[in-house]
Amino acid sequence: MKRNLLLVLGLCFLLHPLHSGEGNLLKNAALEASGANWAKDWIFWPSAPRVATVDGKKYLELEAVPGKKLYIFQRPVAIQGGHAYCLKTSVRGMEAEGNVELIIRFLKGNKSFSRSFPVPATEVTTIELPFLAPGEETDCEIGLVFAGKKGKVFFRDAKMTDSGKITGDFGTLKVSQDGNLLKFRTPDYLMELDTLRGFNPVKLEKEGKNTLGWSMLMLSSEKGKNALNDFYRNYYPEISAVFEDGEYEFTSKFSLDGWIEVQRKYTFYSGKSCIKINGEIKARKNFFCDRVTVNSCFPADFLTTQENGTAKTMKAEKSEWFSIPRNDKERFLFYHRISGPGIVVAGVDASAWKQLPDRILSSMSQEKRFTLELVFWANREIRNGDKLYYEYFLIPVSGGNAEEAGKIFRSLMGGN
Repeated sequence: MKRNLLLVLGLCFLLHPLHSGEGNLLKNAALEASGANWAKDWIFWPSAPRVATVDGKKYLELEAVPGKKLYIFQRPVAIQGGHAYCLKTSVRGMEAEGNVELIIRFLKGNKSFSRSFPVPATEVTTIELPFLAPGEETDCEIGLVFAGKKGKVFFRDAKMTDSGKITGDFGTLKVSQDGNLLKFRTPDYLMELDTLRGFNPVKLEKEGKNTLGWSMLMLSSEKGKNALNDFYRNYYPEISAVFEDGEYEFTSKFSLDGWIEVQRKYTFYSGKSCIKINGEIKARKNFFCDRVTVNSCFPADFLTTQENGTAKTMKAEKSEWFSIPRNDKERFLFYHRISGPGIVVAGVDASAWKQLPDRILSSMSQEKRFTLELVFWANREIRNGDKLYYEYFLIPVSGGNAEEAGKIFRSLMGGN
């Protein structure tokens, strides 16, 4: 799939114009207005800040008032519903204790997003709040806030950018937002991502029945000293989308405390009942990794795998852990019911599949479900700059058997 953003922009009359450019949507963001108009387009409460010059650059200086929040606002800021945005600013502290906060409030529905950060010491730090604007919104209010016990903070270079269109109709795919869910609907299936859980999949429905309970990324290092579980914590990922040649690619990325960078992509194909999920993790410091796990749950009565050219089926009739021999030729697992739809997990990219251990960890439950644990970087010393890439396909199917699942896998490989 092509990913050249300039090409996407250049062909905006032929393709859906998902991207809206990198310009700053805020006015007078660098306090470029001079003289008595220095505060033009900004609102302050309860009182106006000072303008301080530090290292030749203008900052808005706020001094702590214990028990009170100090606000810097701009409104209205024009937005488009269904677009992704990112609000960011540079901030530094001086003998300060407390928190700084970024706020987005939508003027029509009065919904809001916020994100709080400890005041940085003396170094200049960039803080940011990515968000997806609800479909009905046309204007918002942005806020920079200092809730301090003592000291001063300095804000400068506030910026809000439009990362492009996320929701709408893209060929046969319809993308919509419903509360905290981002829904991807085709004539064949419905997939839902939870916006409050790092845009993790929480449903993949086929013919009115769910075939996926969840899929999440977990990482543990230094015997649990550092941990990532993006199903239970919102890491405020920055999102974007590209629609080209009948393929819609949704990207979510975030950084965890300067430790790792995580990027995930979901690709939806016109006329194909499958979703490709791939991810990249990049280390930003040295650490010992216990393991990285892509953990998924599938409501199903049976799991069928291929072992030595023979289909092997097990039934979810008790709760236990087990392992599956990694098959490097027939790289797929088939979760299915007594009747109704099932799901195929396929490793189309052979090199990504072969990163898995020789035996793939799984579990079953008497509650009629299986889990799949795709494990990487197990018990490994990681160095700054190391990268991990993983990829797999989710393919909801209408019942069927292991032979039909194999045909689906081979068709994705370009075979018959």
